Amino acid sequence: MEKSDIDDLITRYPILSTFEEPDVTRIIDESRIARFSKGTILRDRKESVDSVVFVKEGMLRAYTNDGDKQMLLFYVPEGQLSVMTAPRICQSQAIDYHIETATDCLLYMLQDEVLMELERKYPLLRNFIDSRLAMRLDRLFIELDGMMRQSQSEQIENYLDYMSQIFKSDIFPIKHTDIAKDLGIRRESVSRILDRMQEEGKVEISRGSIRLVRRNDTQGA
Repeated sequence: MEKSDIDDLITRYPILSTFEEPDVTRIIDESRIARFSKGTILRDRKESVDSVVFVKEGMLRAYTNDGDKQMLLFYVPEGQLSVMTAPRICQSQAIDYHIETATDCLLYMLQDEVLMELERKYPLLRNFIDSRLAMRLDRLFIELDGMMRQSQSEQIENYLDYMSQIFKSDIFPIKHTDIAKDLGIRRESVSRILDRMQEEGKVEISRGSIRLVRRNDTQGA
């Protein structure tokens, strides 16, 4: 990891600015940069990379299994950390989830044992990790609750709103098959619901992407 990368991380996560210089140097020296192709499993019941991961390029996908279906829990987009790839840090062994690369990825990885040593020296680091974990778990439990309570139409609408937040745009490269995979819904049902949403003016669908139409968009037309 280069010093410029650390400077970028400090800007994103100011808690790092409280670290003493030798500890910052240790993070630089002991972090590794790795490229992974799309679909690489980083964490499941059997194994984990045991590292806190910063997504330099690409996006991670966390999901759980419902029988033979995969159900999306959350994405970790470019420029964000994942502590849930390091079970000893986040103490989440009891939760059945998987994390994979949703795209080809460039990741910065720091072994969890290094962070465990640092958190003993910097108590605020534990608070930071817990807050990141709480954010992820909130998303996880919202999704699990939604699976049981929401109709397929509601799940898709909420999913599209979530993806607009992930991509920071109302236009994002999502296919019908992606939605079906993430939500565990038949592709035919996804197509039917999206067609209806397009007729209602809620979305605009083009090849390989979807535009989420906000109410203000239609009012201003």
